[in-house]
Amino acid sequence: MTETVAYLQAEAEANWIRTEQPDIWEQTHKYLFLSGYLTYKLTGRFVDSAGCQVGLCAVRLQATDAERGLRLEMAGRADGSAVLPDLVPPGAPLGEITPQATAATGIPVGLPLIARPRTRRAR
Repeated sequence: MTETVAYLQAEAEANWIRTEQPDIWEQTHKYLFLSGYLTYKLTGRFVDSAGCQVGLCAVRLQATDAERGLRLEMAGRADGSAVLPDLVPPGAPLGEITPQATAATGIPVGLPLIARPRTRRAR
C-alpha cells in the first residue's frame, strides 16, 4: 500500500502543486476538474459527479473512514480544509441553475443540473 500511495502522490496533479508550489496550494480554495468548474459556474456549488472523477479524486462515495482520510490527506491543506469538491452519485442533482447562469446562457433559472452518469466503455 505504501508504494501505491507514494505513486498517487507523485502522479496526481493536485499533489504536484501541493508539494512543488505549496504557497499556491495554500491559497487554493478548490481544486476542480472541468466538470466541477462548470457545475460551480452554473449552480454556485462546489460539487461534482463521482462519475467524472479520476485518479486521486476517485475514492468511492461509500468509502471507508480510512479511504476518506486518505483522500483528505492527499488533497487537503495544512489547516485541514478540503480542496476537492463534494461528490454526488451519478444521476443525482448537483444543484439548480442560478440567475447569473441564466443571464449568461439562457438556461432557465432553477432548472436542476444532474450529475453525469457513468459511461460504459467499449470492450
